[in-house]
Amino acid sequence: MFNPHYCEALVKREPESNSKPMLILAGGCFLTLAAAVVALFTGLFFLLLFSLAFAFGTWYLYTNEQVEYEYIFSGDELVITKIIAERKRKPMISVSLNRATAFGKLSEAEQLQDHVTLVLACRCQDEDTYYMQLTHESYGEVRLLLTPTERCLQYCSDHLPRTLRFRYHAPEAITESDF
Repeated sequence: MFNPHYCEALVKREPESNSKPMLILAGGCFLTLAAAVVALFTGLFFLLLFSLAFAFGTWYLYTNEQVEYEYIFSGDELVITKIIAERKRKPMISVSLNRATAFGKLSEAEQLQDHVTLVLACRCQDEDTYYMQLTHESYGEVRLLLTPTERCLQYCSDHLPRTLRFRYHAPEAITESDF
């Protein structure tokens, strides 16, 4: 059942370029195979332990590149948690929606000032990215980048201060009669 005072979303981060995960994978595979080949040809079989260590390190570093952000809107609070490789959760930031001073599409945002703390919790910085400018107790002035779902945008529309004049209207569904 839909709860108008709670919204949750999970957003998977897209890497800015595929080069870093591929470099980790290629470099790790090379080191693993090199250690195995050296161990087999020289007869120094204890080097196979290094091969196993390189394989484990490659897997660990490669999976650490898989990041998701969990947005939980509850009442007037927004809690963002970073999920790394589906095995580790790190709380990023908790903010009050009442402290927001600006909200909208990132393409419409003002230039970022030097004193503002930037919190990246978005899929990637594209046309679907929204920003929220606010004052945080610990970080001072903060610009939060996020990729909210339609339900989260509707929640923000209902719970952000009216002085921001943010209203979200879901796009109409395309029907067969539109063709």
